[in-house]
Amino acid sequence: MKLIRCLLATMILLGSVNAQGQTVRVDWIEVVGLRKTSDRVILQLLELEIGARVDTVDIERGVRRIRNTRLFTDVQYRLEERGDERVLIVHAKDRWTTIPIAKFNSGGGVQQLILGVYDPNIAGSYLEAGAQLERLEDMNSGVIWFKAPHLMGSRFSLNLQLWNTNRMRTFYDQKSSGPEEIDGYLQTRKQLVIILSHEVSEYLSWTAGVERHQDFFSLDYVTDEVIVARGAAPLPQNTDLAKFSLGLQLGRMDYGEYLVDGLQANIDSSIFEGTSSDRNKFVQMELGLHYSKTISGQHTFAQRFLWGRTDAQDQQYRFYLGGLDRIRGFVDNRFSSDNFWLSNTEFRYLTARWTHILLQGTVFTDILSTAEGGEGDGVTAASAGFGLRFIAPRIYRFVGRIDYAATLRKTDEQHVSFGVQQFF
Repeated sequence: MKLIRCLLATMILLGSVNAQGQTVRVDWIEVVGLRKTSDRVILQLLELEIGARVDTVDIERGVRRIRNTRLFTDVQYRLEERGDERVLIVHAKDRWTTIPIAKFNSGGGVQQLILGVYDPNIAGSYLEAGAQLERLEDMNSGVIWFKAPHLMGSRFSLNLQLWNTNRMRTFYDQKSSGPEEIDGYLQTRKQLVIILSHEVSEYLSWTAGVERHQDFFSLDYVTDEVIVARGAAPLPQNTDLAKFSLGLQLGRMDYGEYLVDGLQANIDSSIFEGTSSDRNKFVQMELGLHYSKTISGQHTFAQRFLWGRTDAQDQQYRFYLGGLDRIRGFVDNRFSSDNFWLSNTEFRYLTARWTHILLQGTVFTDILSTAEGGEGDGVTAASAGFGLRFIAPRIYRFVGRIDYAATLRKTDEQHVSFGVQQFF
């Protein structure tokens, strides 16, 4: 932890240093190349005063902010003399941002269908809205959300979400070398999320949130094997909790056509408190560190470290890892604990390039350590493998992903995984 504190202090210090470039007068700003997005969005992101003398570093910072929205491609700028005026010309092309959502899962005699759509740039206004419908057997559920990344042209952002979801939860023996099922149930959650964020600088932002969680549990659609394994174990108690969270984001990630560069740390602290007086409150802490570096102009080395700790007694608020977004080669929720650390390492190399599609190869290693009650025995699980990424640079965050992972510690049969966007 001492090393982490030193690293974060260094990142804050670097973020507070103001570089200086050449001072120029900008009499006018001209935006070219857009078909959908309003010029007003670009002007707000630039944060430059027309008619004033500005530092070229501030121009670079504004253009970088435009790139890092990931809504545009071919973002460039130049200064041009027109008579007695100096014009800043910003060139950008809109990415396709209306993204459909379609997933189908089947297993254990249960089928799940997910359909939805979202757009992070509705009518070219840099506002996001989305909706997703989920059908688990004969039960309907879903989520709707709205985001304003630059609320009323400010550096504040607002994120509103409303969830009503059904999820099959399966739990595994943590001491077994293979995926041995010992418990499971259907979890239904109703959730309201309100998050307010503020960008202090391009190296520092904070987040504050409040949420309401209502969880209900049943044995509907649980497989016969899990019913036998759980025996007479009681279901978790239904809960009604409020969550209050604070977060800091330090550092910066810069996004290009498909390359990523930067160092960023995320620190999140949450307090959960029951709405009834007979429930104790608990705390959850999470730390994330992400580093990416472009190599030879077309490849990427990427590293992610995650750490988490909670004193939650409710089973559904422990950390669950494996499968979808944490450690490949294992079934979803294979590992659970109140303490963990995780390392993901990838080398992404450009394999082929066509007019509208890039093919990127990946080799990776994932390492997980869980420590129940703060006590662990080193590495809990590990895997290594390779994969492919199908990237469409003209479509917002479109990355089709397929990975094959061989387990190095613990065993499992979930070697192949599919997904959208990079694993991290």
